[in-house]
Amino acid sequence: MTEAFFPFEPELARLVITSYDGDQNEELYHGRGRAEFRNGDVYEGDFDNGLLHGKGKFIWTDGLVYQGNFIDNIINGKGKYTWPDGSEYSGTLVKGLRDGLGTLKLPTGVVYSGEWRQSLRHGKGKLDHPNHLSYEGDWFEDLPTGFGRMTYPSGNYYVGEWKNGTKEGQGKMVWTSINQCFHRAKSLSLIRRKLHFLEYEGSWLQGQPHGRGCYTWIQQRIEGSQYVCRNSYVGEFQHGRRHGNGTFFFAEGSVLEGNWANNIKHGKHIMTFPNGIQRELEFVNDRLITPIDKNCYATYVPKFEDLHGEENDFGNQQITNAILQNMSLLRRTYNFYSKLAMKVATDNVYSLRRFQ
Repeated sequence: MTEAFFPFEPELARLVITSYDGDQNEELYHGRGRAEFRNGDVYEGDFDNGLLHGKGKFIWTDGLVYQGNFIDNIINGKGKYTWPDGSEYSGTLVKGLRDGLGTLKLPTGVVYSGEWRQSLRHGKGKLDHPNHLSYEGDWFEDLPTGFGRMTYPSGNYYVGEWKNGTKEGQGKMVWTSINQCFHRAKSLSLIRRKLHFLEYEGSWLQGQPHGRGCYTWIQQRIEGSQYVCRNSYVGEFQHGRRHGNGTFFFAEGSVLEGNWANNIKHGKHIMTFPNGIQRELEFVNDRLITPIDKNCYATYVPKFEDLHGEENDFGNQQITNAILQNMSLLRRTYNFYSKLAMKVATDNVYSLRRFQ
């Protein structure tokens, strides 16, 4: 029902109202009364000089019921609609339409509470589904548009910009369930065993990562450690895949920079190893074809000059001796800290500062 149609002139009331019981002012309905209309509709409430005006209840023949405010024969102001199927709307109405703040409850359990314009969700509002799917944020003509947060039944969530009901613009998606990841891995069972959650933050287009962004893999804790591993890719995406220039940061400290094509490495890349050594590597369809020399994995030994700003051969030898004498301890320390995530893990592990 888009608008309640009633007589606009007092003298027309007798043409459509077949019976009336209530207060009158001379020949006009005025005060409290009950009117039955020719088509079977019923109104009970306030009248003002023949007009439905004030608080009242209107019942349509199809079972729709409105109870609330009337102004000059038109539904305006605060009120409540109740439909035969059990749906309910409570809030502000303008000319019979949902307009302003209000809450719509459907018999399916779906609830929307927020702003409306001409019976469309428009402005700020929150939509909740009984399966725990929810959206809270901006709406435009009944669709999420602007900034908002979508939380999925799995616990996954997206916070960012929307356009016409899809993710578009800048936003962040966190997958706590691997089943809703935006791409399919070659070995999904392997990923299920190892990944803790995934995260993408950056540009979106039509519901997919597109443009520049950061995609992060958080792996489960390695046995013997209270922390998780974090790998990340920062660069260009196209239709949900790594495509263009980007940099991959490995949890063990290596950094790979180069070009990706359709989610795979292809062409020449620059690899910076944990010890600081850089090498140019070439990939063909994600396979490395450049041999890696053993120096790439050699232990990094700082020079005296790096620490004190001046050359000293004796100091260099002392630093080398100290590292060699404590190699086992240094390896265990590096192995521990290289597994630290940048964020607190979800299983309530200790934070880094407790060990500093």
